[in-house]
Amino acid sequence: MNTENNTKKNIQKNKIFGSVIAAAVMFALALIVYYFKIPNPNMILIAGLIVFASLYGYSAGIVSGLIMIIYSMFFFSEEHSFVFYTSVNLQKLLVIVIGVAVSVLFIGRLHKVKELHEKKLEEMNRTLRKENTTLEAATIFDALTGVRNRFSLLRDYENYLDGDIHAMILDVDDFKGINDSHGHALGDFVLRNIGNVMSDVFGREHSYRFGGDEFIVLYPKIEEENFLDLTEELKIKVAEIKYEDNELGIHFSAGYVYGTASHQDDLRLMIRQADDCLYQAKRTGKDQCVGESYSREKALELNRLSGAAPINR
Repeated sequence: MNTENNTKKNIQKNKIFGSVIAAAVMFALALIVYYFKIPNPNMILIAGLIVFASLYGYSAGIVSGLIMIIYSMFFFSEEHSFVFYTSVNLQKLLVIVIGVAVSVLFIGRLHKVKELHEKKLEEMNRTLRKENTTLEAATIFDALTGVRNRFSLLRDYENYLDGDIHAMILDVDDFKGINDSHGHALGDFVLRNIGNVMSDVFGREHSYRFGGDEFIVLYPKIEEENFLDLTEELKIKVAEIKYEDNELGIHFSAGYVYGTASHQDDLRLMIRQADDCLYQAKRTGKDQCVGESYSREKALELNRLSGAAPINR
């Protein structure tokens, strides 16, 4: 609504500005043709009328037309009286008045049509921008949890290069049991709330849904102690998730690595090593977080053992 009001105000200001400019220029043209005694002054004045009516519409056209008519009355009247005319000059004046009226109406109408098309085009552009924003959000964010999705993870890789980073992967313990016992509606409820908690604790820009009940955190430039504090905060808030005022007792296992992503493939390897830490957390009782420093050699070996596509050194 504010945008529409601003557009209307700008249009109104433009019309007033055009009318003022038209009056000033047309008056100057009238002085020029009179001073230099140009034999057919209306050819110059009609050109000014056409220009201003085309640029600014009816109001500027009317102002230009009035000045042209007033000058014509001065030019064709006997002794410039504005009152007395010969029959021939009176006919000329009537033709000029009719011509001015037709020109203003026709050119003003064309200008109005142009404004309407420009308005429709602007509305279409606004709609397109809104749809593009919606589409971009759909491609970046996971529809269920609200955190970034796997596509966004791939797209954001370059943002984490050449800097210290903690890469953590986590999944909900015994999540399959939740779905099997209580249905997918409750499972979706859990995932949605975990996404909300992750956004609150780590920030939406650092949180990703990797798939199913697996989530990834990529957090740059943070001390180990502070990262563990955030992880503990996440653990507490996840445990507090309630459904119909009943705590669900949700907990998760996580694995993380910390180091520097110096190569294009380092993040992929860091996530692979963090995934191995996650399995260690699962094997040793769940509901815990296992972490270690990033080792490119270890990650490459883990990648080889998993049968994944080899990564160039």
